[in-house]
Amino acid sequence: MEKMLILTGRVDNKESYQLLINCNYISGIYDNTEEREKFYDELSNAFAERILQEKSQFELGVFNGLRINPETGRNERIPRLDNLFVNQFAHLVCEKIKQGSVRTLPACIRN
Repeated sequence: MEKMLILTGRVDNKESYQLLINCNYISGIYDNTEEREKFYDELSNAFAERILQEKSQFELGVFNGLRINPETGRNERIPRLDNLFVNQFAHLVCEKIKQGSVRTLPACIRN
């Protein structure tokens, strides 16, 4: 089973959201210049579309306080986001994946 991770955290007073699949990732930065709902909707669409492109079974996890540094390509610990925001975003992604008619199994969020 393939593993995919949503990485979240705070970088320079901005919120970092990344989706890691194998060695590739896509990301978004929330900097308070637009409404959070609009940002979450657009980024969760992008994450769900990318996840649904994968044809194999997968497990989706969330790690709050970690990111892939775009300059070095290495993992780095960063300050965590409020769990309310992380859970809200992860829930949106999961709901959009379910609309893509995939089978889901309940699991606990690991952190």
